[in-house]
Amino acid sequence: MTIRCEAKDSHPFDHEYGHAERASYSINCTPKRRMPDRGTALAAGTGPRFNVPMIRAIIFDFDGVIADTEPLHYEAFARVLDGRVLMPTREVYFAQYLGLNDAAFVRTLHGEQEVALRDGDLEALLERKNAAYEAVIARGLRLLPGVAEFIDRVRPRLPLAICSGARRVEIESILRSANRLDAFLAIVSADDVPASKPDPAGFRMAAERLRPTAAGLAPGECLAIEDSAHGITAARAAGMKVVRVRTYATGSQCPSVDLEVDSLRELTDAQLTKLGAA
Repeated sequence: MTIRCEAKDSHPFDHEYGHAERASYSINCTPKRRMPDRGTALAAGTGPRFNVPMIRAIIFDFDGVIADTEPLHYEAFARVLDGRVLMPTREVYFAQYLGLNDAAFVRTLHGEQEVALRDGDLEALLERKNAAYEAVIARGLRLLPGVAEFIDRVRPRLPLAICSGARRVEIESILRSANRLDAFLAIVSADDVPASKPDPAGFRMAAERLRPTAAGLAPGECLAIEDSAHGITAARAAGMKVVRVRTYATGSQCPSVDLEVDSLRELTDAQLTKLGAA
């Protein structure tokens, strides 16, 4: 004789939706269920999700999107390059050079002003710039307004990654001090890809590194969050939808995007759903 019963099986995500699943069992009326960790739940499709059929992951730029670091990079460069090349004004730097990694910025500036870089010059300049920048962020740096709350809201539902022209040590230091490092399942930094944005290689690599969690993830199923023209161009070239955060870059210099916000406080669940369905 087979005994069947119904039991309410509690799941860690049920509380978010205010209900429990009803399941049938044979013989054993006490279901034993291993609670999945976040990566397992996302990979298996058992975690709660937005109703976003075309968005399966979010890939963030770092400088100017997650952390207010762009002015710090500018000041560090100004200190190191003073007397060697003419440093652009802050307004020109924010409008034209954001999104370039450090090496690409130094090469571009020297090329535009026809100043030669001799053997070892680039490495020496970057070493001095990195030291100046790291001394500042070592004191601690807050994330931009609304960022921590947005990360906490979406991380149980979608896998998150970072694609940035910053160095990994810089990214991890700031995220660690903000207690958000473990929110990101993949980080692609300047250490991982030789080409700077607007090359799309970094965004494509970030999508690839999320595939163990989101099986078969394609770049076109990712939403990129960017602030710079170079970054937007890279994400578009990778085939991603793009939300632009208007932190510093001027609108006239930026390619078209799917949505613009002044901060991540404005990016709602309803907007994410609309972006996924578009």
